[in-house]
Amino acid sequence: MHDESCKCGEQQCQCGDKVRQQHHEEHCHCEEKFLKLADEAWMEILKEKIKAEVEKEQGESLGKLAEIIAKTNCEKWKHKIMIKSKCEEYKNTLKEFFSSKY
Repeated sequence: MHDESCKCGEQQCQCGDKVRQQHHEEHCHCEEKFLKLADEAWMEILKEKIKAEVEKEQGESLGKLAEIIAKTNCEKWKHKIMIKSKCEEYKNTLKEFFSSKY
């Protein structure tokens, strides 16, 4: 019987065997993929458990640290915006100066 995936046109085709073998090898790896997926899931669960323990042991301290960092970050961005605004004012002042001279 001729394998439909083979394009050689012969009734006793050896090419089809290679196609079937490749197809079989691709599916044989699915068990390994599932085991790899299980390992990844295990690591994700472990990470969540570790996070819960860290939260339990150091949650209050980490909360205070997060608050300090968040406030400082907010101030940093306010400062950046203010500097950008001052730079724009400076550029506009220069533009007006040179526009009035020429």
